[in-house]
Amino acid sequence: MHGWRLRLRYFWIDRRGGIVGALLCVAVATMLFTGAYWLIGWPWLNSSSAPPVRRTDATIVGFIGGDSKFSTGVFFYIRTSLNTYGVVWLPYFSGCRNGDHIFLTEWQSGGRRQFRVRAPGCVHEDLRRGNAETR
Repeated sequence: MHGWRLRLRYFWIDRRGGIVGALLCVAVATMLFTGAYWLIGWPWLNSSSAPPVRRTDATIVGFIGGDSKFSTGVFFYIRTSLNTYGVVWLPYFSGCRNGDHIFLTEWQSGGRRQFRVRAPGCVHEDLRRGNAETR
C-alpha cells in the first residue's frame, strides 16, 4: 500500500511543473478558442441553413383537391409571374377560386419549389362591382 503511494508522490514531485503547465496550456487554449468563437464566429456555423426566400405573386390555374377526408384545406395549381408552376395548399375558408390572383412566399427545398400563402392572400377581380375584392 505504501509502495504505490510513495511512487505516486515522487512522480508528482518530479513532474508537477510539466503536469501543471500542460493543464494551464489546455485551459488557456480552450479560453482562446471559446473567445474567438463568440467574437468572430465561424462562417460555416453561423450561416443559416434556411433557404433563400422571396415574395412572388401568382394566378390560380386549377384545383387538385384535399389530401384526406379529414383535411382542412385543398391544393391548387398556380402559375407565378415568372411563368413557373407549382402547388399551394389553401384552407377551405380562404374563398380562393380559379383565376384569382394570390400572393405567395417562395423558396427552394430539396430541389423542389415550395410555396406558402402570405397576406393579403387571394384577390378576386369582381367585374360586377368594378372593384377588387380581397379574400
